[in-house]
Amino acid sequence: MRTWEAWEQRFAVVRVDAQFESTFAIGRVARIMLRVNRGFGVNGFLISTQGLRGTFDALIGAIEGHFARASGGG
Repeated sequence: MRTWEAWEQRFAVVRVDAQFESTFAIGRVARIMLRVNRGFGVNGFLISTQGLRGTFDALIGAIEGHFARASGGG
């Protein structure tokens, strides 16, 4: 995971294995946006805090905490 900033907004960029990504139930528009994002050099799913309660730092902490637990590191 990394962070990216554009249009005065911060995003968490979560990259997943292409084979696993192909199993996601996402719509046509989302798949097109993934290709557009790659054109901007962003290889992954963008997650922002728009519409969520909490801060960007809390979002990053939650994502990193989940990754740590999922990989057996915490």
